[in-house]
Amino acid sequence: MKAILRIEKVTGQGSATGKTNHNLRLVDVPNADPERSHLNQVLLGGNKGVWELANDRIEEAQIKRKIRPDAVRAVEILLTASPEYFQRDADNVCRTVPKRWVQLQEEFLKKQFGKNLVQAVLHMDEKSPHIHAIIVPLKEGKLSAKELFTPKTLRQLQTDYAEAMKSEGLQRGVEGSRAKHTTMKRVYGVHEQIETLEELKTTVAEDLAAKEIKALEAKVEEARASLPGWLHELRMQYIQEQQEKIQKDKREDMAKLEAEAKAQVEKYRVEINAKKTGIMQKMNSEISDTEKNANEQLSAVRADLNRQLQEMKEKILSNAQQELKNFQQEETKRVEKEKEEIRKQSRGLKPRF
Repeated sequence: MKAILRIEKVTGQGSATGKTNHNLRLVDVPNADPERSHLNQVLLGGNKGVWELANDRIEEAQIKRKIRPDAVRAVEILLTASPEYFQRDADNVCRTVPKRWVQLQEEFLKKQFGKNLVQAVLHMDEKSPHIHAIIVPLKEGKLSAKELFTPKTLRQLQTDYAEAMKSEGLQRGVEGSRAKHTTMKRVYGVHEQIETLEELKTTVAEDLAAKEIKALEAKVEEARASLPGWLHELRMQYIQEQQEKIQKDKREDMAKLEAEAKAQVEKYRVEINAKKTGIMQKMNSEISDTEKNANEQLSAVRADLNRQLQEMKEKILSNAQQELKNFQQEETKRVEKEKEEIRKQSRGLKPRF
């Protein structure tokens, strides 16, 4: 099984738009299964377009030299493996991909290209799972795909990729091979041809098996007609034993499913209880905070009322003291006036002798 890496330049804004539409499934893709489109994943870069991502990275790098209109602003790398690496179901369809394989792709891309890796998308809706990675060819403050991707660096990239995939049992192609570079479109075509041949091989094998089964059934029917009674009984006994075995297996399977269902229900129950506990704790915390705030407000109101009451007491006492003082002054004046009257009257009295 081979570790497959292919590179293709994004030659302009039109090409970048085409890559964006294909990778993000903004248009219908003839060789993609719409029922599996939900299995696709954007691993890095979000849902931005290729042209926008490339320009964002170029702006971030603060390139001083003027960029030519025909400069290659992005390079797309296709990462996949031989079709037989991916597990398929009875319909020869791959619906899952090893998480370890996806993790290795991300680690390899980040190690090789760092910040220049601006997007990575996993496609699961085509014949074989694969990853499209968008690279901005920046090197030493310059935008140059020609310097970054030379024949030598491309050979080394193939070697490094195969080494990174070694733990998955994937190997590099023959180094120095004269085999011509295959574009991504042709890669898809080759994969489809391989899988079509695999399906044809399976179909042919099934047809041959069906013919052999029919021939054997005919022989069995012929032999059955000539079997003695005891052999027929023995065959019936064998069939009964097989039926009992099947029933037993079914019961065991049902018991296993019931156990799994109970475990799942218990898991959900624990999760629900945990959520309930969390909600109750949150409510208690909110109630406690509300009570605390209410107590603080009540304390403030009480303090304000006590202050106002004290001010009223002091004011009433002050007024009472002032009224008492005024009363005393008036009484003193009145008493003095009466004394004066008495003195006047005393002066007007004549002695009797």
